[in-house]
Amino acid sequence: MTTIPPRANPGHRVGPVNPGSRVTWPTGDPQAVVLAGDWHGDLHIADAVLRSARDTGADLVIQLGDFGMWTGPPGARFLDHVDARAAAAGVLVAWLDGNHEDHDFLEDFPIDPATGLRPVRENVWHVPR
Repeated sequence: MTTIPPRANPGHRVGPVNPGSRVTWPTGDPQAVVLAGDWHGDLHIADAVLRSARDTGADLVIQLGDFGMWTGPPGARFLDHVDARAAAAGVLVAWLDGNHEDHDFLEDFPIDPATGLRPVRENVWHVPR
């Protein structure tokens, strides 16, 4: 189990920071991690990061904000694309929300009590604040 440290400034209203929050990665503790950020729903950036994760043997990509969580067909296409590419690369994508996400839509997805994460696709999970 990994402890997510509390943040000094919770930022957006998605939810309160929960000091001492814990998450359990659905695929077990990662062996290698790739950090990325600011995908903004860009398929080319997502593909490049997921290829890098695959090529380096990473099993977890942590996307550090401005992922591309939006409503409607473009948002669904992005999530489906990232999910399929993550599965093909053998990685889990976990992402922290940024200020450019559709936070109201995000809150429609329940948090999995077993992991403390919010699954939005099989291989794409949101890390709540």
